[in-house]
Amino acid sequence: GLDGASWRVLEPAVRQGHMPYLASLVDAGCSGVLTSTTPPKTPAAWSSFQTGKNPGKTGVYDFERWNRKTRTSDYVSSESLGVTLWDCLGQAGKRIAVINVPMTYPARPVSGVLITGLLTPNLNSRFIYPPDLREALLEHVPDYHIFNLRNTARTGSARRIHPFVTRLQEIVDSRARAAAFVFQREQADVAMVHFQATDVLQHAFWPMLCPDHERYDPETHELLCAAFYGFLDERLRRVCQAFVQGRADPVLTLVVSDHGFQTHHQRVRLGKWLVQKGYLSIRAGARPLPWLRRRLRRLDGSVARRFFERTAVGRRLDRFRRRPTFRMDFDHSRVFSFGRGCDGYLFFLEDDPAARQATQEQIRKDLMGLVDSRTGRPVVQEICPREAIYSGPRLADLPDWILRPAEGYSFTGNYEDGVRGLFAAVRFGRDFHAGMHHPEGVLIAAGPGVRCGRVEDARLWDVAPTVLAWLGLPVPEDMDGRVLQGLFTQPLTVQTARPEAPAVPTESSDTATYSPADVQDIEQRLRDLGYIE
Repeated sequence: GLDGASWRVLEPAVRQGHMPYLASLVDAGCSGVLTSTTPPKTPAAWSSFQTGKNPGKTGVYDFERWNRKTRTSDYVSSESLGVTLWDCLGQAGKRIAVINVPMTYPARPVSGVLITGLLTPNLNSRFIYPPDLREALLEHVPDYHIFNLRNTARTGSARRIHPFVTRLQEIVDSRARAAAFVFQREQADVAMVHFQATDVLQHAFWPMLCPDHERYDPETHELLCAAFYGFLDERLRRVCQAFVQGRADPVLTLVVSDHGFQTHHQRVRLGKWLVQKGYLSIRAGARPLPWLRRRLRRLDGSVARRFFERTAVGRRLDRFRRRPTFRMDFDHSRVFSFGRGCDGYLFFLEDDPAARQATQEQIRKDLMGLVDSRTGRPVVQEICPREAIYSGPRLADLPDWILRPAEGYSFTGNYEDGVRGLFAAVRFGRDFHAGMHHPEGVLIAAGPGVRCGRVEDARLWDVAPTVLAWLGLPVPEDMDGRVLQGLFTQPLTVQTARPEAPAVPTESSDTATYSPADVQDIEQRLRDLGYIE
C-alpha cells in the first residue's frame, strides 16, 4: 500500500527510470486508476479497502466520528469495522502478515502477524499481534515507530528538502526492515506492507511535483524522484523479494493507494461561513485572556513550532492557545460542521422534518452560490447527501451531507475564533498541505493469470473480494465490492458466503479504545501531518 500514490507522480518517475521495480510490474501486468471513497480520506478509504464495504457499512468517514446524541467526537478504530479481509483469510486457514496499514489499531487477534498503523497511539499500546512479538521486533528494528515527524521541520521550503526527504527515507527503510523481519518468522500466505511517506511528501512538496503549479521547479522534481521515489522503489523490491523467498508457487503482487493528489490553492472556512449565514450559533466561553490565545495561535513559524514542541513552557502555552474561547450553542443552531480535510461535512440538527427540509433547501442555494471573491469561481462542486452515495446499517453515523469542493479548494469545518475572512490561501512553505487528496488512486497487479493492459472502473472496496476470489475463497455476501475480472486473462470463479460474524458493531466500539493520553499522542501525530491545527 502506497498512501496517496498518484499516477501524476508515478508515471513520470517510472518513465524517467527512477522506479525500475514498479516499471517491471506495470509492464508485466495490469494497471489503472483505483477510485477512492467520498471523501478520499485515509481512514474512510483504508476501512473500505479492508472490509470490501462502502462507508455506509463501516461508519468511517474521517479520523473522528461525531456523535449526534452526545455532540462530541471520538477517534475511530478497528473496533468499529466488523469483519475484515484479514478475518476472512484467517477463517479460511490462511496465514497473514499485515504491517502498518491504517485503521488496524488496536491489533485484533489474527491468523499470523499484525502491526498496526496510523491512529496507533504509541509503541506501548496494543500495536502488535501476537503481543509477545513486540520485543523481538524492536530489537531487530530499534528505530521502528508509528510515524514521527516531530524532529523534522514541517515545511515545504526548498531549503528543507534534504532533511525532510532523509527523514522519510529512514521511515520507509524501517518499514521495509520490519517487513523482512516478519516474513522471516511468519510464512504468510497473504502479506501487506503500507507506506505512509508517499502521502506526507506529496502534501508538503506537491508544487515541486506538479508541472502545472506556478511554483514548479524541474530540478527539484528530479531531486525528489531520485532521492525519494527511487529509494522507495528499491525498498518495494526488497519487501517483495523477502516475501517470495523460498516459495515454489508464483505470487500475485498488488500495489494500491487509497487516493491520489492534486494542487491545493484555498481553504474555505465552512464553520465560519455557517456562523455568518446564521446556521450555526456560538457563545463566548469563560476563558481568560482570549486576546493572548489569538496571538499565540498566529505563531506558526518553524522557530515557534520548535518552542511549542520542545520546551515545558512551550507545551503548556500550546495547550493554552488551543483551548477555544467560545462554545457551540447547539440549542439555537440548525447546521453543524467539523473537520479539517478536503471535503465538508454537514450535520442537520433540527428534529422537525419540515424545518429540516426547509433548511436544506435554503442552504443548498446558499452553498451553490458561494464563490471565491478573488476569482468568481464557485467553491462547491457537488453536494452529496449520504443516502445518495452510500447505504448500510452504519449510514446514520455519516454526515447528512458531504460537500465536494471545486478543484484546488478544501473545507475547514471547524469554527475558528479570531481568524479573518472566509478564505485562506495555501502558501507553499507555510501550509504543510500544499497538495491535497484526489479521488483517483493507483492500482497495479502482476502475477499468474494477470493480463497485460489497463483496468477500468476499479474501486477501492473491489480489492478485498478480488483477493479472496483469486485465492479460491468465498466472498462474503455483505461486501459491496465486485471481483475485478478485468485484471485477469481468464474469469475467476466467484463463490459467495454468508458473513460469519455480526456486521454492525455497537455504538460504543470506539469510545473505550483510547485513553486521554492516547488521544494526546494521536492528535500530536495528526498535527505533525497537517490534518489538525
